[in-house]
Amino acid sequence: FLKENFSRVEEQRILTLRECIAHPRKQKIIIATPGAFMFPIMSPQKMDQLTIQLKVNEEQSLRGLLEKLVAAGYKRSDTVSRSGEFALRGGILDVFPVGDREPCRIDFFGDYIDSMRRFNLDSQRSIKTETSLIIACADETLGDELGVSLLDYLPGDAWIFFDEPRDFYRNYDRNSKRYQAAIKEVHREEQSVRELPLVPRETFMQSVQEKVTAWHSFFPGNIPQVRVSLMEHVSVQDMEPFFGQLEPLFLRLREWIGKGYQVQLAVSSKTAREQLQQELIEQHISGPEIVNYRLDKGFISPTLELALVTEKDIWGAARGKTSQRKKASGQERLLLEDLKLGDYVVHDSYGIGIFRGVTQVETDGVIREYILLQYAGTDKLYLPLEKTDHLFKYTAAEEREPRLSKLGGNEWERTKRKVSQSIQDMAEDLLKLYAARQAREGYAFSPDAPWQNEFESRFPYQETPDQLKAINDVKADMESIQPMERLICGDVGYGKTEVAMRAAFKAIMDGKQVALLVPTTVLAEQHYMTFQQRFAEYPTTIEVLSRFRSAAQQKKIIADLKKGVTDIVIGTHRLISKDVEFKDLGLLIIDEEHRFGVSQKEKIKAMKELVDVISLSATPIPRSLHMSLAGLRDMTVIETPPPERYPITTYVLEYNDDIIRDAIQTEIDRGGQVFFVHNRIEDIYQVRQRIQALLPDIRIAVGHGKMKEEELSRVMLDLIEGKFEVFLCTTIIESGLDMPNVNTIIIDEADRMGLAQLYQLRGRVGRSNRLAYAYLTYKRDRVISETAQKRLNAIREFSDLGSGMKIALRDLEIRGAGNILG
Repeated sequence: FLKENFSRVEEQRILTLRECIAHPRKQKIIIATPGAFMFPIMSPQKMDQLTIQLKVNEEQSLRGLLEKLVAAGYKRSDTVSRSGEFALRGGILDVFPVGDREPCRIDFFGDYIDSMRRFNLDSQRSIKTETSLIIACADETLGDELGVSLLDYLPGDAWIFFDEPRDFYRNYDRNSKRYQAAIKEVHREEQSVRELPLVPRETFMQSVQEKVTAWHSFFPGNIPQVRVSLMEHVSVQDMEPFFGQLEPLFLRLREWIGKGYQVQLAVSSKTAREQLQQELIEQHISGPEIVNYRLDKGFISPTLELALVTEKDIWGAARGKTSQRKKASGQERLLLEDLKLGDYVVHDSYGIGIFRGVTQVETDGVIREYILLQYAGTDKLYLPLEKTDHLFKYTAAEEREPRLSKLGGNEWERTKRKVSQSIQDMAEDLLKLYAARQAREGYAFSPDAPWQNEFESRFPYQETPDQLKAINDVKADMESIQPMERLICGDVGYGKTEVAMRAAFKAIMDGKQVALLVPTTVLAEQHYMTFQQRFAEYPTTIEVLSRFRSAAQQKKIIADLKKGVTDIVIGTHRLISKDVEFKDLGLLIIDEEHRFGVSQKEKIKAMKELVDVISLSATPIPRSLHMSLAGLRDMTVIETPPPERYPITTYVLEYNDDIIRDAIQTEIDRGGQVFFVHNRIEDIYQVRQRIQALLPDIRIAVGHGKMKEEELSRVMLDLIEGKFEVFLCTTIIESGLDMPNVNTIIIDEADRMGLAQLYQLRGRVGRSNRLAYAYLTYKRDRVISETAQKRLNAIREFSDLGSGMKIALRDLEIRGAGNILG
């Protein structure tokens, strides 16, 4: 970063510049980041001038060659160990030219080069002889004549493909500020470092506009206001994964070929190519071209009429590459692949630094790989790769740049003490809130009764390890004298409800009542049906209290609760009304706590004072998550997916009638149903007309919160019975709706929704062993806010099974933690 650490990245940059000089007309693509343009560099003529060319038997002064090496940025050392170094012993010069695989030993006889031999760094033995040698310049920022950029190394007719300009400029400014802060710290510490001038962003922007530029962005609003001669919307979506199932692949291939698309299958393995070719012949599919490319992800573009499928799309990622993340403390271990160059990290002993990649360092004659961390000023820390368990990802609001820690001294220890004191002060306030729960003794439930074991044995599925841990954690809390306050975080369909039902059964075995509080009427009905089925063999009274019940029914249920006749009541916010009283409430289960309003949460607090409480969530709100991470609430995470469960293939794309039509038709063709979420009641029937025009033969049901109870209930039952192919609705399906036959969801204007909300909606599909798809769309040409972009990118990034906690942590980053004290 301060041109102090010669790395493989710098070496590649210099080689790229050399290639531009040596072969100006050769077709090439150069991929460059903001860091490549921050500093002015020497001109192509100067770099060419500093390149050293040597030949055997050529007259060459040894002293003159040493001066040329220093001028070209090479550093003298006792022994050559890396690129960009030279060493002199008598008339023998060892030099490691930038870009070469092996160093070279040059023997002089007077002022003549007698021989040149490549040698092995470890053994120092000669490998092969050379008759000529080119030594490239080792530093493009040397000298006083710095005034050009990478763009000046390109021919006049070169094009620029500018990807995501807004993000590029943001990172450009961010890196520039980082550099200025580092230089400031160096001056403050009175250290010596070579300070480089920065290229102002305006200067760089001007040089870009002088070239032919193709601007590209996923979101239209990210392109700056520039004069363009052509604007084209290219509709592209990521290729769906097939998880080794070839039948769906063949179906898609026939579909694309039928539409006249060019289809390519990129497979790098020769055996796999031959196997696939044979499969296509047997299926009588001709047209797809099988190419020898190693690509990570494919795509489909209706605009370009092109489909590219990679071997990873077909067969999935190579097995055996999963990493063990969990540490004994329960915190997630930071993996090297999770880090990007320039990321802020926190070392538990040294504080906040910047990840600068992996570099090789020679110690006692042994070359080892180390993680290079940059700290304040010129401070650097070389951390052995096996010590990554001391590193943690720095998490805060993304706009704020943290101050780098200083190595040595006690600054980091002082910071930790300050934070500890702040936490202690906050804890004192929290103690007042939690004093009632801690000071008074709650109810300690009895150990499991024989009926409990029988009830659990009737569970038709094999429990996952995480599910068993959650059950055991809850039981241990219930049997304790202290009132339970536990958050269970697990992806949709991962078995949180079964944990809640076992806790409910344990409570009623001790004669206690159970209340299950849910955010929506639809979810209340869903839970009611689930509980009724699960408790059918046992003498348990279960009721549901919501607007789906008449006034007379509600009155009777409330009376039965007060008398103790009802064992389990499932309800919406109606459950926390003043007229609802329990005879002996022992357990409160809250499903999706973040869906309740502030005033409702205050009433929930009053209910929670002495009873045991379980909160269930797939994506806890930042405040709840923050409290759990801080140890103020107990938390159990269910990360293990049920068997035969696939990740939901997620597309974030501009609304396109053709793509939507194909998505709905494909789902219907395989006997499934579709959720279409449009969250504005005032024009939901216009959207229905639009979908009906695309697919005239399908049956569409509409559902929203302003419909009468009987009407909405009837629509839901008709949908479950398969009388409709598409359910067009608002976000009433967000929580808990369980319909295994619905495996495609289309979310209209997804940029208007929150991250947890999007995640919950996506979780309405993929609840069986069928492949599921989620289409998150936004209006064409709409300028989408930066926060909305972060949300959509997060939901697209975290599509793996068990991503709920990652989504919640990203939400914590984007929105902040809020006020823990409420």
